[in-house]
Amino acid sequence: MSCTMRIESVDHTPGADVPMGGYGWSERRSDGSAVAGRRLRAQCAVLTDASGHTVVLVRADVISVPRAVYLDVVTRLVAAGLVASAADFVLAQSHTHNGPMVGRVPDPYVLLGNEDDVALTDGFTASFVETLVRLVTRARAAAPVEVTLGYAEGQAYLAVNRENLGWAPPDVPVLLARRVSDGAPHAVLFGHACHPVCHPFATTTFDADHCGRASAEVERRLGVPALFFQGAAGDLNPASMGSEAAVRLTGDRLADSVVAMVRNNAFLPVDGPFRTAAETIDLPFSVDLADSAAVERLRRKYQQRADASPEAGVRRHAERMLDLISRDALPRALPMTVQRLDLGGLTVLALAHEVTSGYHVGTKNAHAEPLWVMAYANHVDAYVAADDLLWRGGYAAGWQDDPEIAGAGTAAISYLLPAPLRASPRDQPGAPDCAEGLVTGAIRRLLDT
Repeated sequence: MSCTMRIESVDHTPGADVPMGGYGWSERRSDGSAVAGRRLRAQCAVLTDASGHTVVLVRADVISVPRAVYLDVVTRLVAAGLVASAADFVLAQSHTHNGPMVGRVPDPYVLLGNEDDVALTDGFTASFVETLVRLVTRARAAAPVEVTLGYAEGQAYLAVNRENLGWAPPDVPVLLARRVSDGAPHAVLFGHACHPVCHPFATTTFDADHCGRASAEVERRLGVPALFFQGAAGDLNPASMGSEAAVRLTGDRLADSVVAMVRNNAFLPVDGPFRTAAETIDLPFSVDLADSAAVERLRRKYQQRADASPEAGVRRHAERMLDLISRDALPRALPMTVQRLDLGGLTVLALAHEVTSGYHVGTKNAHAEPLWVMAYANHVDAYVAADDLLWRGGYAAGWQDDPEIAGAGTAAISYLLPAPLRASPRDQPGAPDCAEGLVTGAIRRLLDT
């Protein structure tokens, strides 16, 4: 069974002075340049099944999009009739660490230490939202092409687990669209899970990193648009990083896998009908922030940091927390969107935030049907670690010596969290009222529907 597809793309590489995200605690502003062939793109694929059900997938080369910005985009798209509901729309972020900051999470001031960067980030964010809305508008207005869809899954061993867990999933999911008119490839959607940190750190040059390199290589070799979607890469780094050679090596190996699958042509049919669903869950913090006594204990800890921490970024975070506490404005939980796109022969699971790879492994092991696990989808406001990391602490877990306060030097500081997420009791992994249990419960509900 065929469907229709529309594809559009836009270069959204900013000009000079836009604050760059991805590496914290030091200010980086663009010098207005970008790596040739790896400029920052936003791409849109519009798929409509035989019944007229339309899903819209947008992917963009940015470090992250916070929930407030995602809600702005999806609200405008729904109001304009460009998507029927949020469940029919995915906003995926490549997580390139040489892209612009978007929105107020991570906090530009806490991360970079300059209040001017807040206004500059706000300015870019407003233009970025307009760019995405125009992109979807243009894609919806484009002439539809009748295509057949097929799914295959290859492998590329590009990543290592930086938390020393026993896995780094090599999966390379590929959704191939072929034109009905002549059977030729029309577009390729593909993914993999690995942090885009191949490019050298000390730079003010925008760069789509190995994800952009892979997309450009697939397009060059196959002659069709190629759209990359990031996987559950929260704890995965490239095996080779920190150089231009690493970008090319990692990107080319990923492209090799995609192109080999397309040329092998062993695809399972994806023929609809489309069904979509999404839900938002609230992940609890390790501290009950509805308890005034617990908030007072947290206030004292942050006051001590603000007065005495030798690290400027940690002091700035403490100041932000103290301000929120004084205004009774601390978040009580972390909202997380979990989404399912059933395309008929392939299910796409789209997870918000920087999800660690254990969620990929556990979900794939529990579901035998063709399943594509995306992360960095829709909004990214935190790391979401599983119990194995939350128990022991560290960067992704968000705590160091004290599990009831955001740890200095951890992701919880840059993402402006008051405390790490709640871990399960050690004798009850995956407890239903803790972060891992809530995430896996939502995944089960959606995939079993």
